[in-house]
This record gives sequence, structure tokens and C-alpha cells, in this order.
Amino acid sequence: MLPCRRLKVSLLLFLIFFPFQVRSANAANTILTLAFENTSAKPEYNWIGESFSLNLEKLFATVGLTPLDLEERNAAFERLGLPQNAVLARATAIKVGEKAGADLLVVGTYKVLGEGKSANLVVSARVINVREGRVIGNEYTYSGTLNELQIIHGKLAWEIGYKNNPSLAFSKDQIVSYATNVPPAAFESYTKAILTTNKEDKVRFLFRAISESQKEGRAYTQAILTLGLHYYQQSNFKDAVNWLEKIKSTDDQYLEAQFFAATALLQLGDNEKAATILKPLSNQLPLYEVFNNAAIAELHKGDNNEAVRLLSLAIQSASKDDDVTFNYGYALWKSSQYTAAANQLNQLVRRQEKDGQAHYLLAKSLEKMAQKTEASLALDEAKKYLTEFAKWETGKMPVLGRIKPTFSRAALQRLSQFKGSRENIKSVANTENDQNRSMMAKANSFYTAGRDSEAMSTLTELLRLVPDRAEAHLLMGRIKERTGNIEGAINSLKAAIFWDPKMSSAHVLLGRIYLQQNNKALAEAHLKSALEIDPQDKEALALERLLKGTK
Repeated sequence: MLPCRRLKVSLLLFLIFFPFQVRSANAANTILTLAFENTSAKPEYNWIGESFSLNLEKLFATVGLTPLDLEERNAAFERLGLPQNAVLARATAIKVGEKAGADLLVVGTYKVLGEGKSANLVVSARVINVREGRVIGNEYTYSGTLNELQIIHGKLAWEIGYKNNPSLAFSKDQIVSYATNVPPAAFESYTKAILTTNKEDKVRFLFRAISESQKEGRAYTQAILTLGLHYYQQSNFKDAVNWLEKIKSTDDQYLEAQFFAATALLQLGDNEKAATILKPLSNQLPLYEVFNNAAIAELHKGDNNEAVRLLSLAIQSASKDDDVTFNYGYALWKSSQYTAAANQLNQLVRRQEKDGQAHYLLAKSLEKMAQKTEASLALDEAKKYLTEFAKWETGKMPVLGRIKPTFSRAALQRLSQFKGSRENIKSVANTENDQNRSMMAKANSFYTAGRDSEAMSTLTELLRLVPDRAEAHLLMGRIKERTGNIEGAINSLKAAIFWDPKMSSAHVLLGRIYLQQNNKALAEAHLKSALEIDPQDKEALALERLLKGTK
């Protein structure tokens, strides 16, 4: 099976470290497929139009394009005040593409000729450059039986992908094979499930899609995921977990299924099991929503320091998210880091002045800091907005934590593409290991000699070839720290840790920088990571002594 990069997402943690957007050789590669128009007087075949949106989304990702999904398309329709099933003129279709943020737009028509098993399909498709408002190239036309619908999807995806990138790694036959990995009857049922707004019909179609696929010895994991998410959205968390756990680690949908299964378990109060899923998931899926929910599981387990560590990662890419800010402030308060807690909670109450819980925790933090006047004011605000105020004052405060119920699919898609790009880069780099090692040695030599500009130039070139070289990011961080570029040093050291979480030296240097900035919470979090990697690390032990001396 071809690698599916359909996995989609607010912001990725890694985008802090790598603010570029991964794209193919051609810059204009964000593509949106509108439902094709049924030009035959046979409404029973209307589902075919949406099938192009569903299957091409998956296939375009495989051929190196960045597809926008149904949610993004529907949101564009809504912003323009258009009904979801509207047949659009070309000018209006272009406006939809603009609203959705697409570079390219795929539109088309189809006609069903004949009846029953002898019916045939005639398809016509065009690609529009959204910015220029013009059709690119010639019209694509296909014909075949209804059972060959997915073959047509595959051919169209390959031809558009090849035109965008002639060096495409996959052949047309490979893409067609990937397009047809679901039996036609199962694919039809799945498409109808996506289209219907009736909850009972949706479940019925999804069960049928799964069953029809099983008859041919295949597991329709996308249908299983969709069924699990349907139950999740209905707050039927038990059935959601049951279906989401059927998705295997080798399936393309596995990471997404793991997030929602673990979050459903949090809702069910099974924090231990949720933690066993979310902890490793935070390494595979570095989204702030994952860090946030993993921290909540740790808070319920009583590991407040681990919750602080996870939330310190989440806050770096979601500093304006109210839920993450509250959870971070709460975790810092639970771990007796009152100054840091007050800093987070102060930010939150400025944005959300009626957040009674935040006012209460801020008051208790300020009390510990001996700021009696400020604490009294915060407590007065808590009395106004916190309905559980009296109960909390008598020591009956529950374990808190604000769950992120979903994540941004746009970021997940970029992460998947980035990983694919990284794999390609590593493949090339494997043939150039000697050259890369030589460049790294050269950079180290320049650094030791104090020739920082030459070292940076060498490292920049090395990272252009192999951007996942953690030791190069670490050395770049050392140089930036030495030359006073503190923010640049922090970013480089975060990048080093992103590519190699076990790099103790990067954790230690980050800890030292944060300590100099009087951010003891982050300094202690990185010290903890360093000592977990190597309890005898002399630099880490020295940092530990420094931190103890500040208390």
C-alpha cells in the first residue's frame, strides 16, 4: 500500500522550530475538489459527485499536493452564504476556492448512461488556477462502468499530480491501485454515509461499508474511524473507544484514532489507560492538543511535575489558547510553582475576566507569594463567577483540567507531509553520510577556534541538506547563545530536541537559558528531562545545584 498522507489539523509544535511550509516543487499546490455535477436526470447517482471530493482528497496527498478537506470546503460555502449542494457557476466556484485558501480548484461533471449493471459513467474534469481565474491545460475526460469509478479517481489524481510535478515518484498504476483498495460497494456506502445528515442512516451506511469490505477480506479503516468519531461526537464514548481501538498501528488512521480513543477515555474517567496512550502519542503526534490531554491524564494520576512538562510544550505553540493557559497555570499551582502559576493565570483573566476558576487559583497563588492585596482582589472576582466557591474553600476542590476534544486537521496534514519530506531527505542523506560527517566536524572545528560566522555558514549548509541533524541544531544553539542571540538559541535547541528527544545537552543548555530568564518552571522541566536521559550527566547535575541555590 502506498503511504497515505491524508492525516490532517490549530498549530503544530514543530512549526515553532520550522516555520516554513513543506510544499512540492511547484509553489501552487494547495488543491480543493468540489463535488462534481450530475448532468443526467438520475438523482440516485448524486452520491458519485461527492465521491470525487472524498477519494481525490486522499489521492492528491499521495501525489504531493496539499488537499483541503470537506470541512474546509463546507466552511467556505458557509462564509459565502451558499447551500452545501449548490451547483456553482465558474466565478462562484473560484470565490469558494479563494475563501478556502486553495491555489488550485478541481471542478467537473459526470453523466450516467444506461441502467443497472450495464450503466456507464462519462466524466469531465478541469483544473482552475484560483488566483489567475483560468483553466490550466486541457479538459480531462474518462469513461467506464460504475464499478470503475475509483479507477477514474486514480487516473485523474495521477494526471493532475504529474502535471504539477513531472518527477512524481509513483506510477499511474500505483495510484490507481491505491485508489481501488476499497471494494466499490463499500466505497459507495461510505460516501452515502458522509453525505447523509440522518444519524441512524449514517450508522447504517457505515456498518454496511465495513461489512461489504470484510466480505472481501479487507478492513475498511476509514469507515471504522468515521464510525468511531460519529459515536464520539454523540458523546457515546464507550462505543467510540470500542471502534477506534480496532484500528491497528499499521493503518494510516492509527494516530488520529489513538487521540480520540484516549480523549474518550478521559471523558469516561479512565485516566490510567488514557495516559498509556497519550504519553507515547505525544512523541508521534506533537500537537499541542495531545500534550494538553496527556497532561490532564497525569494530573489525575497525581504526577504534577510531568503535567507541567507536557503543558510547557503545549504552551509554546498555543500561548493564546485559554484552555492550555488555564491547565498550565493549574499544574504549576499544583506543583507549588506559585509565581509561574500566577503569571499564566494573570494572562488568562485578562482575556477571560469571568473565569471564576482562574481567579480562584490566581488568588491562592498570590496568597502563597504574600501579595495579600492582590490576592484579596482576585478572591473577590472568584466569588462573583465561581459557583463552587464555598465548596472549594472548604477543601473540596476536584482535580481540574480542560480537555481539548479535537485538534486542527490542517496542522496534522502538514506534519504528515513534513514527515514524508523528511523521509525523502534522509534517503538522499544516507548516500552522503561521509560528506555530512565532514561538514559537522568542520563546523565543530570552527566553533572551537571561535570562528562563529564560519561555523554558522557550515551548519546552515548542512541543515539545508539534512534538516533533521540534531547535533547541528545543538551546535547552532550554542553559537547563538554565545553571541547573545538568545531567542535564536532557544529555537535551535528546541529543534535539536525535536529531532532527538534524548539529547541531554540541549535540555541542559535550554534549562540554563530559562533559568537566566527567571523561568524556573521551564528550567526545571528541561532539567528533569536531562536527568531522566542520564542521571550522571555532570552538566545536568551542575544545573540542578544552580536551581537549588535559587530556592
